[in-house]
Amino acid sequence: MSEKKPNKTKFIKNSKEAFDKVRHRSIELFSENMEIKKAYKKISAQKKEIEKQRDRIELNNEKLKYTVKKAKKRTIDLFGKHIDLKKAKKQIEYQKTEIEIINEQIGDSISYAQLIQQAMLPSEKLIKSKFPESFIFFKPRDVVSGDFYWFSEQDNKLFFVTVDCTGHGVPGAFMSMIGNSLLNMIINDNKIYVPSRILKRLNKEVVYALNQDENPDSLTQDGMDITICVIDKVRKEIIISSASQSCFVIVDKQVYSIKGDIFSIGGMFANHPLLNFKDHKIKIGKNTIVYLFSDGYQDQFGGPENTKFMSAQLKKILLKNHNLPMDMQVKEIDKEFRNWKGNKKQIDDVLVVGLKITS
Repeated sequence: MSEKKPNKTKFIKNSKEAFDKVRHRSIELFSENMEIKKAYKKISAQKKEIEKQRDRIELNNEKLKYTVKKAKKRTIDLFGKHIDLKKAKKQIEYQKTEIEIINEQIGDSISYAQLIQQAMLPSEKLIKSKFPESFIFFKPRDVVSGDFYWFSEQDNKLFFVTVDCTGHGVPGAFMSMIGNSLLNMIINDNKIYVPSRILKRLNKEVVYALNQDENPDSLTQDGMDITICVIDKVRKEIIISSASQSCFVIVDKQVYSIKGDIFSIGGMFANHPLLNFKDHKIKIGKNTIVYLFSDGYQDQFGGPENTKFMSAQLKKILLKNHNLPMDMQVKEIDKEFRNWKGNKKQIDDVLVVGLKITS
């Protein structure tokens, strides 16, 4: 029996199939290996990202812990401040109550001082009995005033005085009390009737009362501007002397503008070696009007350009209305002042006096 020879063709075919299988498997394994590498890289990247996120979370946790700690401290501080604020609020409320009480007491005191000052002024009845045709336009800036007017009748002479003390309000009112008392002493008690002599004596008494001669290098500015008008019924004349004020006199349509001397009463020039005052004498005519005033009216700011009223404009108003009855004149003076001032603040005490004198 003879042996069968191997089938070469079949062997080659089987070998090729086996090779193809191996080759195909190798390709599959290579592809799988590539996928595994990609997956590994992706996992590695995700791992790194997770580590970064963890680091960020840990950092945020630390920041959060610090913030919480700071917030706790801030809360404690705010609580402490809240307690302090409550205490401060109570203290403020207590002080407010105290201030209200003090203000009420001060207000009551000033109101009472106003009554005293008003009682010090000559009554309207007295003025009208001596000057039936007259007016007094008096507008203190505050409750009490540094401006005041004074009247007396001695030995057939009528004395009318307008005074503007340093300052306004309470300080001015104190000075007005001093001035009023000294005028009573000099004119009524000591019988000094010449206006210039009255002013010199008044200056001396103010210097003494305020100790302004104790230390010339530190003289206070406290003093007064003043006009003294004496109407001599026997001589039929008006005698006027003024310390740092001015006034107008109209006699039968003739206008006299009297400018006072530069020196005030008291203050820094109280002991000046050249201090002196001049007497101005004017005969009383059939129609004589004297206008006396402090500087408050003409110094008031207002008008379209917020400027001072000025004495020239005051003179113009007085001359324009001097033929009107006195009650109409004062209404015009009041109206002009209010129109000029408008909604501006009144800066000083205001005093304007009109006296019609018959021969």
